[in-house]
Amino acid sequence: MRHSFWDHFSGLDTPVHRLSPGVKIIFVILLVLILTILPGDYISFSALPLLLLLIIILIISRVPVKHVVKRTLVILPLIIPVIVLNSIFMESGLSHSLILSVRSFLSIFSLVLLVSVTRFSDIMKTLSRWHFPRIMIMILSFMYRYFFLLTGEMEKMIRAVKLRSGGTGGPGIFKIYSQILAILFIKSYERAERVYHAMLMRGYDGNGGLQ
Repeated sequence: MRHSFWDHFSGLDTPVHRLSPGVKIIFVILLVLILTILPGDYISFSALPLLLLLIIILIISRVPVKHVVKRTLVILPLIIPVIVLNSIFMESGLSHSLILSVRSFLSIFSLVLLVSVTRFSDIMKTLSRWHFPRIMIMILSFMYRYFFLLTGEMEKMIRAVKLRSGGTGGPGIFKIYSQILAILFIKSYERAERVYHAMLMRGYDGNGGLQ
């Protein structure tokens, strides 16, 4: 099954692509830190300038807008439950949830843009040179490699559901998709166990590095 990798456009020749991976990583880290530590009152004023800055970088990089937006929207649903719970249980629920949504969207947008203009292997090698915890580098590498395999399995299950239902929706469609997510979680866990045991049999001791 063919997949469009996150760093599919990282080989373009633009001023953004020619920047050192370390410079781009530091920029994204600083941006995420700013979004994290800024008080909520300042987020409403700084969100638009930061978004415009990211859009300018995106235009200069010549990476298709659809590519970045689509991948941002893929990750964003993972934090929606947190935002919903905040809106229910926090005293300033709605306003706090809106601020959290803005923080999350801009942070994810910047991270997706980083991977879109930088080869993932270059990011990992840069983090390794900075003595980033080896275990974290390995986790990120595994997440990147197996994301496409899990995406493929999810696409097959969704296609099977559509073929059996004739492509029609209905009230029960949410239940079906929740069951798909549950099955995918179980398969992911079982695959992780198989991969881990296979690595142990090949001499893995938890200290392996990047080639």
